[in-house]
Amino acid sequence: MGKNSRRKRQGRADRAAQSRRQALTDPAEDRAAFARAIHVDHAKGTLIGDHGMQINYFRHVAASSDAAGLQPVQADLPAESGVFVGRDADLAELTGLLDPAASGTVPRVAVVTGMAGVGKSELALHAAHAAVRSGWFPGGVLFVTLHGDDLELAQTALDGFLGAAGIPGDHAPADPQARSRLFSSVIAQYAEAGKPVLVVIDNAVSTGQCELLLPAGGMAVVTSRNELAILDARIVRLGILSDEAGADLLAGQLGVSVGADTRVADHRDDARTISGLCGGLPLALRIVAAILAEHPARALTTVATDLLDARTRLDELQWEGRGEVLAVRAAFDVS
Repeated sequence: MGKNSRRKRQGRADRAAQSRRQALTDPAEDRAAFARAIHVDHAKGTLIGDHGMQINYFRHVAASSDAAGLQPVQADLPAESGVFVGRDADLAELTGLLDPAASGTVPRVAVVTGMAGVGKSELALHAAHAAVRSGWFPGGVLFVTLHGDDLELAQTALDGFLGAAGIPGDHAPADPQARSRLFSSVIAQYAEAGKPVLVVIDNAVSTGQCELLLPAGGMAVVTSRNELAILDARIVRLGILSDEAGADLLAGQLGVSVGADTRVADHRDDARTISGLCGGLPLALRIVAAILAEHPARALTTVATDLLDARTRLDELQWEGRGEVLAVRAAFDVS
């Protein structure tokens, strides 16, 4: 039995070696057979490297019947806020860029820019959710939030993207640029199979971070406080809310937090004043709503008075609760 087992193992090794030699010399060699010969067995395919050659098993999967082997990428898209006002035109512009039926030249990347706290992330999430509901990206959505300008953050995110697309870490090349090229090739295969993937990169700081994470043939949305120099990108500049829209946001957020609350309806002028003192920033208005929710007897006019002094305004615009801290100053400091 021992000799038979050794002969069987040797036979498998010889067949694998033969498959490798054929693949190296014959470009038309069947990729699936090669993959099986070296024991690659993954539902979504994987990258194989041998003697400097890389074979993308996704190509074979994508060519199979109805691309059945390509399951949607496994990544969670954060929930969108239930209170989203004053952004109809911006949302229409961004979703229009994601629409595969859009006429004219469609950019491969949309970069949402604006000051800290203006609501860039929320706009991107609403557009991404709308695109998913419309069935535009059956391959799924890859989402990441970057917290800083370190390239290592982008490299970690890239590893996560590869894993979500079915590429085990031990099958990816070590060099970050090579992993980025692999990621692009995988996303391209999804698109060719009729299952395009949307990539959402939130809070990017530098173009270098994005270059690692943007698939060459895919569609992406990037949010950044900087106007990034990304090739073939469309810039969507997000401005502040009007005082009227700010009052609507304040009312809506209070309604979510405490239910029936008539303070904004009863004192609309005060609500508009608060919106103006908050600079039309959704982040600041959500903080005010959280403070008002904790103090149901507090009048809007008192809040407006507290915000009048510009020297202490940022100190007023902070809230701690449920294990989180919201502060406009912190957002400005990062910016």
